[in-house]
Amino acid sequence: MSSYIIKPIIPLAVNLADGRRRFILFCGAGISKDAGVPSGQDILIDTLTKIYQQEQKKEKFSKEEVVKWYQKNKSLKDMSYSEMLDLVYPGMEQKRLYLNSFFEGKQPGETHETIAKMIGAGLIRLIITTNFDNLIEKALDMEGFSDRYSVIATNDQAKNSDTWDKVEICRIYKIHGDKDQGPIRNSPVELEKLDEYIERDFQELINRHGVLVLGYSGEDEGVIRCFERREHYRYPIYWQYRGDVNKRVKNLILNQDGVLMRYDRASELLNELLDRVEVVRRGSETDTTETIKRSYEQLLIRNNPLEIKVRIEEERSRYLDDVRSTYDSVGQNPNWQTLWDAHVKLIEKASRIIIFAEQLLRLEMSRDWEELIKTFEEIHSINKDQDRYGRNGLINYLFFSLFFVIGSRALRYERFAEIKKLLSMRKLYRDRLEYLLDWNIQASYLEERNQSEPQRYYVPKMHYLLGLVEANKFPIDKDELRNSILEFDLLCFIYTAKPPKDKIYPYWCPRCVYYFKHETPHFLQKIKIDDEYCEKIARHLFNETKDVLRTSFVKVDEVYVSLSKSMEGWPEDPFKTILRK
Repeated sequence: MSSYIIKPIIPLAVNLADGRRRFILFCGAGISKDAGVPSGQDILIDTLTKIYQQEQKKEKFSKEEVVKWYQKNKSLKDMSYSEMLDLVYPGMEQKRLYLNSFFEGKQPGETHETIAKMIGAGLIRLIITTNFDNLIEKALDMEGFSDRYSVIATNDQAKNSDTWDKVEICRIYKIHGDKDQGPIRNSPVELEKLDEYIERDFQELINRHGVLVLGYSGEDEGVIRCFERREHYRYPIYWQYRGDVNKRVKNLILNQDGVLMRYDRASELLNELLDRVEVVRRGSETDTTETIKRSYEQLLIRNNPLEIKVRIEEERSRYLDDVRSTYDSVGQNPNWQTLWDAHVKLIEKASRIIIFAEQLLRLEMSRDWEELIKTFEEIHSINKDQDRYGRNGLINYLFFSLFFVIGSRALRYERFAEIKKLLSMRKLYRDRLEYLLDWNIQASYLEERNQSEPQRYYVPKMHYLLGLVEANKFPIDKDELRNSILEFDLLCFIYTAKPPKDKIYPYWCPRCVYYFKHETPHFLQKIKIDDEYCEKIARHLFNETKDVLRTSFVKVDEVYVSLSKSMEGWPEDPFKTILRK
């Protein structure tokens, strides 16, 4: 019976292509050696050579003589690498200069550059390396990721850093240390075991991910022991090699159903992998939510300001063309059903704009957020008459719906400075500038639809928007979106009720209160009990302290009670809990 065999790189490419970043890279000295950087072993031998030369008073000797002498010298073998360096370079600055001499003028090699491209393509986010040079970091900087990745090189950093699952762009674990910070591990006694928290993170990462090993011989006891303990049933391990493979690595691969991949250079493997991933992605590319998310994420991770701005302008222009075309196609006197059908189609076509906005918020791209929210003004400006009738009501309600969906995303990610930028938007209306919350959101066709219903709704705009959420018309989990829309609506009311005014209007009418069912909104609870959250929203949205914000809810509640007297069926006060001592 014959079986069909494919190259092992094919399933690896297919699994990387989905952008879920379930594989990590483990990089050994081989990736830096390609760039002309000596390995840790080379540096150790250089240090030992200086000691040997002085003790033996020899001018000519071989590397083999030094190694043999070292292996017989028990006192030296029991020393850490830092202790050996102290013998020759007792000062910290002397040690730093000595170590840096090995890396002066060295630039990232092809492997480092390709790793940075993999980060940009959204294929990986976690790198573990035994190298203590900074060539991966340099490659990331050159690819546009400066200040957008983190490095863990000491036990304290591993202990006190956020967990790896919080990493958005990239984190590098330098498990043998970094030449610029803290001690480095380089002697046999040091390599027998990793530091406690470094080992904890390393073990968890290789347990919970597939692993692609590059340029690593598997000679370090502390590292290989972790690999041997790896819970391999979740994801496979791929091990690139170019020469002989030691017996322990062979057994590891055999026991874990792993794959040995022979490539003379790690960059050769990675370049082929990138090409194959691109083929997979082109072959399966459809406008699904996941592919759109991945596309925007890769764009934003590259962080090229001009490229991002152009993409926003393209998406905005494309969507505005759809809106204008729909506005023209419904005619002068459409019925409410025609307008509703047009609204649903425009909501479905807005998926790309909504996903783009969410990715900007998730990755904290404040500069580009300001560019994207210009979409709201351009949509609303299509209604040149600024009335509520016919197709102008279609424009008003489209603005209302997208404003709430996208605004709710900012609340979801606690981007209060971005919410302030959104609510501070103004456009010219007749002879004055109007803030966004004063823009016309009325739509007579919704009132007509509500009149035709067997049961009329107090707040048809909110009711029909939540109906679209329930029908999964937005590229967001419906339950999470529903709750965040309602909470964002209440936040808009609070924003207009601070500072309190002398009249009921122009306060924002919180339609959400009909849906809370006597429950206190989650963000109000956090304002009351979470000092950090309260300080964040107070400072970034209201430009005040948390104590002032909490105190101001007395006045906000007074405004709410005043409004409730004029609103039919207005339910219980949602601010009671936050005011209760």
